[in-house]
Amino acid sequence: METLKDELARKYGLTNGVSLCRAEGGFISTNYIVETAGKKYFLKQYATNKLSKVQVVHKAKAFFALKGLPVILPIETTDGDTVMSIGDKHHALFPFIEGGVHFKRGEIPETAIKSSARLLADLHRTGKECPFVATDVMSYKTKEEFMERVDELISIISKITTPSTFDTLAFESLMLKKSLVERDYMPLSELKGEDPILIHGDFQDGNIFFDREGRVLKVFDFDKARMGLRAGELWRAVNYMFLNGFFDEHRLAQARLFIYEYRKAIDIDRDELVNGLEVFYQRIIKSLWIETFHYLDGNTRTDVLLENRTTAYLSDHRKQLFQRLVM
Repeated sequence: METLKDELARKYGLTNGVSLCRAEGGFISTNYIVETAGKKYFLKQYATNKLSKVQVVHKAKAFFALKGLPVILPIETTDGDTVMSIGDKHHALFPFIEGGVHFKRGEIPETAIKSSARLLADLHRTGKECPFVATDVMSYKTKEEFMERVDELISIISKITTPSTFDTLAFESLMLKKSLVERDYMPLSELKGEDPILIHGDFQDGNIFFDREGRVLKVFDFDKARMGLRAGELWRAVNYMFLNGFFDEHRLAQARLFIYEYRKAIDIDRDELVNGLEVFYQRIIKSLWIETFHYLDGNTRTDVLLENRTTAYLSDHRKQLFQRLVM
């Protein structure tokens, strides 16, 4: 904590009674609310230890902000940088946004659904104009890479003499995904549709501040910004914002409205949407990050995010889901 205060003083000139309080949330890293001289800031610690990756994230934010999108930009240090590094930990200081609200999943109001859909369309329209390549296009596990990691994780759990509830769920999840990859795996060459664009990478309501009426105030957390397929990001957003394992008519109606408003704001045909849903499905059946964090990195904060309902449902109902959501 004292090291952080020393660096805040050196890099940002914050010296007057600085206090740090750990911020809520943050599954992978630790963030803080900084208060000093009557002002508040948000101090973000990036999950990656690669400075070059953080710099790309900041470059993406600056690009979108320059195009007029409501991005929260990092504050510059006294030497004109936007990153504060302490060893292999990289931080950035942001203005604290007052009055921004989040809505409970399943209770997102219509105004917020529409405004966030339009925001995603604006991000995608702008991302098509990106003059630089953010990262390798669509980081994508091969079947062999997946099988090696999933077998490693299954072996670890199999040796636990008294498995916990999480161990049992994780084992079921791994076995399900292994069977689906065996059955459904498609190479990247068969999935590419439209040309990749600069995407947010983690677009969902938790990374948006709304006003109390549901209008978008700010979008943040571009840590996963990369070159990717817009339709894949659309389906990922639909899942995390509205479905996430629940397929009742209320949530489907919310998802349907989001896709409808997105398509009103940007031209995208049904073929691209079909491909995007398959891209999203291929990603979730090969997603091992929660289990990897738990069993290989010792990070249990993401345990609460593990669920199998989405994977199981999409394994056999992608066509039906598409027909129910795309008008």
